[in-house]
Amino acid sequence: MTTMPVQIRIDKDTREEATKLFRELGTDLSGAVNMFLKQCVLTESIPFQIGLPPNRERTEDSGFEGYSKKLKESEALEEKKRLAEAEAPKENQRNIDSYFVW
Repeated sequence: MTTMPVQIRIDKDTREEATKLFRELGTDLSGAVNMFLKQCVLTESIPFQIGLPPNRERTEDSGFEGYSKKLKESEALEEKKRLAEAEAPKENQRNIDSYFVW
């Protein structure tokens, strides 16, 4: 089976906690994501229930809409960095990298 790289954005703390958990379970982040995706394909669904706790007040940043907004902001920042890198001489590259906080 041919594999291919996939890039995803994960909160730093979540990644560290998940990496520790998966290590204890005898796998790694890549293996866990592969298991999740294979289970999605097998069941033709997300293999767990998704929902909000009862009586939880919805905010603009909650749920998929809030995530999408944050993702669009992140993508816009990446595009700005890409454009700055394309226009900047190589000697200024380090300055550009330090300007953008990931």
